[in-house]
Amino acid sequence: MNNKVIRVKLGDIFKISLDSNPTTGYQWELKFDPNYLQLEDRTYIPSNSKLGGRGREYFSFKSLKNGKPKITMQYKRSWESTEIKKEVFFVEII
Repeated sequence: MNNKVIRVKLGDIFKISLDSNPTTGYQWELKFDPNYLQLEDRTYIPSNSKLGGRGREYFSFKSLKNGKPKITMQYKRSWESTEIKKEVFFVEII
């Protein structure tokens, strides 16, 4: 798990990108406070054209309110309770 700090201004849109491979059944599950952040877009881009290949998933967020919300992202299968990766981002909105 990596803890990262993202500093943005109120109203800014920022992106987070993470390795992903949805063909394996794994996907990023997001948890964040919708009072502070809004998910604007979620896009997966494969790294090549081979079936089952890895790629990157891009998440665009808009900051809505001054504060210090947290984004927790767990890479897991929907039918399993345990993640195989976890990323935590601390957002400072000024």
